[in-house]
Amino acid sequence: MSGPTRGDRGAASDPNVEAPPGPRASERPSKTLRLQKGRRGRATRTGLVYGPGALAAAARGDRLFWALHQAALVRGLVPVVPAAVVSEAVRAAGGAALLEDVLAGTEVEPLDVDRASALGALASGAGADNLVTVAVVETAARRNLAAVAERSSKLAEVAAALDHDLILHVV
Repeated sequence: MSGPTRGDRGAASDPNVEAPPGPRASERPSKTLRLQKGRRGRATRTGLVYGPGALAAAARGDRLFWALHQAALVRGLVPVVPAAVVSEAVRAAGGAALLEDVLAGTEVEPLDVDRASALGALASGAGADNLVTVAVVETAARRNLAAVAERSSKLAEVAAALDHDLILHVV
């Protein structure tokens, strides 16, 4: 034989042999990744809910957060912020001016007695000790929203307790 052919493994190392078309097997996404992408593509959400990490990112002027927030507003989406998240963000950020700017473009969802009782019951049933996390996931599930927050295993645990496929944009 005169050398490797297009389909042989040696083709990539021989500069005189044309590589096969398309990405190499090592560069192709795994089947699992394709399935996840497909599933997420069908799981559409109608808007965004911000967690404390999102408001912390806003307060520190995080460019990724502000780009996401601006894109939502341009598309006519009004992000939702549970009142418990506002309390936590103000406590953590010390009332930063940028926090006020982001809240001006959101819907702050009030926390009344009925909702507080429901969140407490959900937290108890999910074994969660952070009511703010529970408020973010419950709002996302109830209103069909994607969450913008810091990566947290607690978010995933509460979503699993609700049997909700949480879509999370990490900031």
